[in-house]
Amino acid sequence: MLLRSVLRSVNSELSFFNYPSYVGALSTRVFGQNLKVLAKVDSTQDAIMRMDSLPAEGYTCVADIQTSGRGRGGNQWESPLGCLMFSFLCMIRNPARLGAMQHLVSLALARTANEVARVRIKWPNDIYSSAAYGNHKPMQKVAGIIINSSSISSLEFLAIVGVGVNVENDHPTTCLRSIAVGDPEVVTRG
Repeated sequence: MLLRSVLRSVNSELSFFNYPSYVGALSTRVFGQNLKVLAKVDSTQDAIMRMDSLPAEGYTCVADIQTSGRGRGGNQWESPLGCLMFSFLCMIRNPARLGAMQHLVSLALARTANEVARVRIKWPNDIYSSAAYGNHKPMQKVAGIIINSSSISSLEFLAIVGVGVNVENDHPTTCLRSIAVGDPEVVTRG
């Protein structure tokens, strides 16, 4: 599973992103094949937007730390070490499908996170822990999605999809490792 294999322990002296495991787990032909990994950046979406020329579809930017990550409505997404933060470029060739993109990414992220923890989607773009239901604790956000799009033509849109996942950071909120079903070490082991 990709989520389990791409992250090293926060205590690792290497970058948090485990590139060899990522490449070994990647099964797409387009998305994530062209990858830039940054130790620290203001925002992975902004890093893509600042590029001099438009990268190929599927281009992905990953960062260990974001200093100005953001969510919907201008909310700040806190991005300390231990989070998985990335953005990817997607061309949407049918304007009617632009609105569905956020839902598809939310479903894919929830499905992946549910392999290690019990989570639920808070539509349209947030993933919350659902493990709290049995013990009456409030649900806490563990992941979020934000999409910025622009029109290239009347039939084509460029979307930069940003994703943030609290994998093994204890603050500012809960993380997948703390709500993992079974062995919490499975979240970061390949």
